[in-house]
Amino acid sequence: MLIGESMKNTFEYVSEFSANQDKGYLVGVGSVESSYLIQATPCIKSFIHEDLPSVMVFTQYLSQLEGPLWKQIRGLGLTYHHSMYLDIEAGLLYFMLAKSTNIVSAYKEATDIVMNYVSGKTPFSDVELESARSSLIFEIIEEEKTVSDVANQSLLSYFRGISQNYYKEFLQKVAKVTISDLQRVGSKYMAPLFDASKIKTSVCCHPSKVEEVAAGFKE
Repeated sequence: MLIGESMKNTFEYVSEFSANQDKGYLVGVGSVESSYLIQATPCIKSFIHEDLPSVMVFTQYLSQLEGPLWKQIRGLGLTYHHSMYLDIEAGLLYFMLAKSTNIVSAYKEATDIVMNYVSGKTPFSDVELESARSSLIFEIIEEEKTVSDVANQSLLSYFRGISQNYYKEFLQKVAKVTISDLQRVGSKYMAPLFDASKIKTSVCCHPSKVEEVAAGFKE
């Protein structure tokens, strides 16, 4: 769907996933030279879900520094920034590309990377798994590095209905995630993020590239 409405309207779909039947938006914005993409699919929405640690390690595995997406997308100069993350409160799994020089090629490469891991064509590495677990643990600990951070997390824990020891226990679960866990959650949670029938997508690019990008994504 090609529109020229505000960016606020462009991203409305994330809060009403099933109500909006449009599969996505492509917006031409004259003030940008590069391209941007964000897409989402329904996912885990419980902080105590048994698959949560494995899903978060999987996203970390793919998007970490010197990881698969970094090497094969940013390393090839297709995009400057990429991200894959889970918003538990919204129950949505996101994939994002930013400041891309070739959004269609970057998206195709990302799809191939993820689906090759999901299908087993590309094997997981023990070294990269250890790196993913370690970096995820660091990010979680970093959220409580000051007294005010701890107080904030305590308040959030109350609203989320989780115990004060939740993050300590969660870190232990992250440290135990194995390659078999990644293989198990891949087809269940990661594959839908690149399934056209289960996602909603927004793309922003320069107006002169709108038709080219639209044609590329239709393929």
